[in-house]
Amino acid sequence: MELITTHVSADFDALASVLVARRLHPGAAIFFPGSREESVRRMLETRGVAIEELRQRDVDPAALSRIILCDVRQRDRLGVVPEWLAANPEVEVLAYDHHPDTDSDVAVRGGVVDAAVGATSTLLAEQLRERGMTPSAEEATLLLMGIYEDTGSLTYPTTSPRDLTAAAWLLAQGGDMAVVRRHAVHSLDAVHLEVLYRMTQELQVTGVHGYRVGVVTLDLDGFIDELAPLVSRCLELFELDLLFALFGEGDRLTIIARGDVPGVHLGRVLEEVAGGGGHETAAAGSRKGVTVLEAREELLARLGDVVPPRTRARDLMIAPFVSVPLGATVAETKALLVRHAINAAPVVEGDRAVGAVSRQLLDGALQHGMETRPVSSIMRRELEWVDPQAPAEVLAERMAGQHPRFILVGDRDTARAQGVVTRMDVLRHLHGRLAEVAEPIERRSRELKARRQRIGGLLRDRVPAALLAKIETAAAVARRTGARVYLVGGLVRDLLLGQENRDLDLVVEGDGLAFAGELAQALGGRLRVHEAFLTAVVVLPDGDTVDIATARSEFYRAPAALPEVRTSALRQDLYRRDFTINTLAIHLGP
Repeated sequence: MELITTHVSADFDALASVLVARRLHPGAAIFFPGSREESVRRMLETRGVAIEELRQRDVDPAALSRIILCDVRQRDRLGVVPEWLAANPEVEVLAYDHHPDTDSDVAVRGGVVDAAVGATSTLLAEQLRERGMTPSAEEATLLLMGIYEDTGSLTYPTTSPRDLTAAAWLLAQGGDMAVVRRHAVHSLDAVHLEVLYRMTQELQVTGVHGYRVGVVTLDLDGFIDELAPLVSRCLELFELDLLFALFGEGDRLTIIARGDVPGVHLGRVLEEVAGGGGHETAAAGSRKGVTVLEAREELLARLGDVVPPRTRARDLMIAPFVSVPLGATVAETKALLVRHAINAAPVVEGDRAVGAVSRQLLDGALQHGMETRPVSSIMRRELEWVDPQAPAEVLAERMAGQHPRFILVGDRDTARAQGVVTRMDVLRHLHGRLAEVAEPIERRSRELKARRQRIGGLLRDRVPAALLAKIETAAAVARRTGARVYLVGGLVRDLLLGQENRDLDLVVEGDGLAFAGELAQALGGRLRVHEAFLTAVVVLPDGDTVDIATARSEFYRAPAALPEVRTSALRQDLYRRDFTINTLAIHLGP
């Protein structure tokens, strides 16, 4: 006996998958282990769809030879089915499912499991198409319902190009979008409107490592289905990065999570918190024996570990940075700070930071005739350190507390610094966060997405293939070596203007000459190095050249004199350029 089944509280994706899976397994019977969502029940009644299905009393577990799971693999969502599998371990299990793996999944031996799509209905549509099977208009409409429901009308982050391709094919097979809009595109009835209103009143929004995270707790009088769309709407209404909704339903607690934060997989989070599961951006789970308030406090306590920092100290630090040798005199140190237009700098002994000095300290020493005294005699030995992985909020707290002029990023125990963060760096970051919160998120996300996608598209569309291949090789070497490499100069400018330019100029933060050697080897070219200026030229077999410069700052001791060159961060390198048109850079990697 073969059985096709799905999860309890079946939605449109589950219903469509079950009904169409019967086309692939015509000898199998259909069994629903639990109820169907209210919108599914209304659709079936309105359209007069009759499903030939078995009841639990009609199934003999000992007679089962194969079970086909649709839109589910988790044991705790299968009702009585796991008991049948435990009683008869020889049963073959197939699955058609788009959910990511979890620890509670039933072991399957076949079918199609693919979390790269937004709906199981997409997988079934692909199976029909690959096998040359044409769905009926009713089947095409059902599959469209499943796709539109599980992808939020093709708008959720989990939506893939395959979902759109499947939807287009189903439309061509007679799928009815009017039916989809009426039943699968959720409109709110009075009950759900009331719940959504209560959610807006109970929502608690907190900042976690630079992200806006919402937690809402609500005690419901009983079970209410189709709560997930309300969570998505609340997320959008309040422009949140993440939203965790906790619903008390009698003796059971339901947790639904929505949002999109890099490094946060909501399915794994709820698997740990509530034995649930799901995708990176959408997940659900349930618990028993705990109140909504207890669950909320547990969740709030864990948010700091669940959500990674949006910005870390390493992202804000200046590297390389200006430092003062321990043996420098007061006068030499003052000249160094003036030359680089900075107000303070760390004092180093070899590669170890041992103190800090500021212009105010130097001016006081100079007024007392201490020009030739070593800087070690006036420097402050107390230094503020922070780990490179520390959240940006830690930097803000340190700046507000001790008022240091800069914070060293690195290892306090060895006194070796990777970079420094100044007050201005922290203020710029805080100002940017305030501006982000004030600006409507829809417009901001569209603009950022357009900028990020457009450069890649322009490179592909406007740069000749031979030149593009060299740029891609440089990017690959950057990723392999860890060098921070930027495409700069006239090529970037003319790329935006739509004009032709074949000059390839790269700037490297760090050791540009070492990168030039790696790139010359990768491109099969010859290397010419100008160590005094920290630049190099790779001469290619076709006669073209690639100019590579270390990010640097220049200081002229006298008019018409050659510059003294020092390594710097990209920002200072760009400051040297014609600020109106040439301070442009495209980050190639890593």
